[in-house]
Amino acid sequence: MPSVVLADLDKPPSASVLWIDAREPSEYARAHLPGALNLSETVWEAALPDVIAAWLPEQRVVVYCGGASCRASQGTARRLRRELGLAQIVILRDGWPALVAAGRAKP
Repeated sequence: MPSVVLADLDKPPSASVLWIDAREPSEYARAHLPGALNLSETVWEAALPDVIAAWLPEQRVVVYCGGASCRASQGTARRLRRELGLAQIVILRDGWPALVAAGRAKP
């Protein structure tokens, strides 16, 4: 699955992004990127309809999880590609820590 660094998402042409937080619901509840939807394995069936409703065909889907060693974003991205056929889906390299370090989210 391709990955992207946060700075690359800001470069023109910057397409609209649907953010998917692949961390567990308890982590998402503590803090998450504003506008991100929680979609982890434990809430997949309940949360997938919200993802489908929010997604627009022109959007790039960016999945993040707890950091460089976290594999949840890979699994979530693969499953989204397989089940929904999403082509524009990437993993945010370094995940949640990258968002916090850039000031996009508060821990």
